Amino acid sequence: MVRQTTQEVQALFDAQVRLTPADLKAINGEAGDVVADEAFAVGQVHLTFEDVSFSIPKTQNHCTPHATKSVRTDATPRSGNTGDSGNSTSSDGRKKILDRISGHYEPGQLVALMGPSGSGKTTLLDILAGKKSAPHEGTIHVNGRPRDMLWNRISAYVPQDDLMFAHLTVEEVLRFHANLKTQRPARITRQMDQLRIEAFLQAFGLHDIRNSYIGDPKQGSRGISGGQRRRLSLVKGVACGARVMFCDEPTSGLSATDAELCVRYMRWLAHRYSVLIIMSIHQPRREVARLFDELILLTSRPGRVVYQGPMRDLADYSAKVGCPIPLKRNPTDFIMDLITPGMKGARENEFVRHFQAARRPVIEEEVAKHLNEDRGSAMEILRAMREPMQVFGTMPPLRNSKFGVPFRSQVRAVAWRQFKLRYRNKTHLLMDLAAAVAKAVILGLAFFDIGQKSQQFQVGFFFFVLMACSIDQVKTMPAMIAERNVMKLETSEALYSEWAYILPVTLMSAMQAVVTHFVFIALLWPFLSFPVSLFGHVWFWSLMVNMVMDSLYVMLSGIAKDATIAQIMSLPFLLIFMLYNGFTVYRTTCPKWLLWALNISPVAYAMEAITIAAARICVYDGPACGKDSLYPAILGQFSYIEQSPRAIVVMCADILVFRAVHMVCLKFLNNIRR
Repeated sequence: MVRQTTQEVQALFDAQVRLTPADLKAINGEAGDVVADEAFAVGQVHLTFEDVSFSIPKTQNHCTPHATKSVRTDATPRSGNTGDSGNSTSSDGRKKILDRISGHYEPGQLVALMGPSGSGKTTLLDILAGKKSAPHEGTIHVNGRPRDMLWNRISAYVPQDDLMFAHLTVEEVLRFHANLKTQRPARITRQMDQLRIEAFLQAFGLHDIRNSYIGDPKQGSRGISGGQRRRLSLVKGVACGARVMFCDEPTSGLSATDAELCVRYMRWLAHRYSVLIIMSIHQPRREVARLFDELILLTSRPGRVVYQGPMRDLADYSAKVGCPIPLKRNPTDFIMDLITPGMKGARENEFVRHFQAARRPVIEEEVAKHLNEDRGSAMEILRAMREPMQVFGTMPPLRNSKFGVPFRSQVRAVAWRQFKLRYRNKTHLLMDLAAAVAKAVILGLAFFDIGQKSQQFQVGFFFFVLMACSIDQVKTMPAMIAERNVMKLETSEALYSEWAYILPVTLMSAMQAVVTHFVFIALLWPFLSFPVSLFGHVWFWSLMVNMVMDSLYVMLSGIAKDATIAQIMSLPFLLIFMLYNGFTVYRTTCPKWLLWALNISPVAYAMEAITIAAARICVYDGPACGKDSLYPAILGQFSYIEQSPRAIVVMCADILVFRAVHMVCLKFLNNIRR
């Protein structure tokens, strides 16, 4: 390959990423309105599916996971044809949501998926995208092969949920996704990469707000509008460089102008780079509808195909059914009225019958031809996508992994984002510090000059400090659960592994806990009149309690579905750790069969260690604290013995167990359910 000069590389790169408003306006849905780039229209995906269907038990809600047959990966006997019966109950008593549908789509096609509510549009899209968590039926092949672990490397899914972090800018959200899906050639400079990001934002009308925060109205954080969030969700999928895209209602909430702008760009992307795009959309305008190449039209009760073919042939097809479209009517609006059950003059069954007789045999013949036609594996697709990029410099070795970048790159990207989120979320940070200051002042005033008072009261002070540390981190569970939901969405797209999220988040949480806890003890200490030498003992052991309880709350935030459930689940743990604390319940008063609770309680070990340290510093190693010398008697009363090494081991074991359970829960629980 001839080595390009820097100027030639820059010019070639500019030609790839720039799309002027005039170019976009010229896209009108006519043949040849977009010229394919033969050099970069590589790694093509042919999607073929046969007899895809979905049903649930009659008493089950559509959105609830359920048990049914698994996805077929080979040819299995077909079920009976529903024809025009409209019967939503199958022979085995299950409720049909989506009846059998087959199809074959080529690279470079922009496919519209339309139908009334309840027709199964999202269900079909989720199944084809490999996102349907509930079992379903049907065969889905990519280039004549079943999907493998590399599927997420060559595909992108744009859901209806616009879950994003409130304290990131529009550009940062886009860059995060783009950089984790694809690796940059060696000669692509930062300036060129910036040009690429800005080109994406410009195409979707987001360039002027690229430095605006996403925001979250629920948290009182101002940010971009709902329509802008929708467009950002769409451009995230586009920037990943996928060869096949699935978009669930990407134009919902957009103005008519913005919706047309987005669909024009999607047509340009599909035709210029041979990307297959399947998009569910709700009754587009005439100008938008004609931008699509193909149409899948479904009716409901249950979801059945009434038309499947070129968008331009819809009017002729409707006329053959006996429903000619009036000249001035929007074809998609007119057809939607005819195929929506319950609408006045609806004729959905006639459309279903005509499709079964005229179109389905043709589609089944095409599916049979392409279903097992081997056109290359996902790895070969990725390899083909790399070839034209070599002109921009050497590429890192191709990874046979579901993740686009190495683990260290994942950790670096997630860690940098976490740092920015924590730095920018000043409300959370300031509230954390304010809580530490408030606790210090309240406890300091309540136990003012406690170091010079009776030592039995001093032990009570140690107990209240540890109680405050035990419940301190419970306030973080709602935020952790909200963050977990975003993480689940991103890991389902294989942006990064759960470990790449856990490691930096755990480290930063621990660092923040150490700092805020130090502020708490440091501000509290001047109120107390204790010797300075006792400070380290109180700080260390109360910090250990804080870390154990923080790990507990982190674990519960990984298990529970929402913050309310997490708080309810925390009660038994709090009762055990805070009741069996070595002060209100201790070894001589605890039933023998409940001693295990004391042996695992971080509060009990901390109470013991701090009291022994206070006895040594205040009685044995120097002048007595307070007006008496009760510590020897207190140690005997509570059966306190020196066992700091064991205490550290037990507390570390508590932390490791809670963190390990949290990691397992992040991997297997509360996954995105579709």
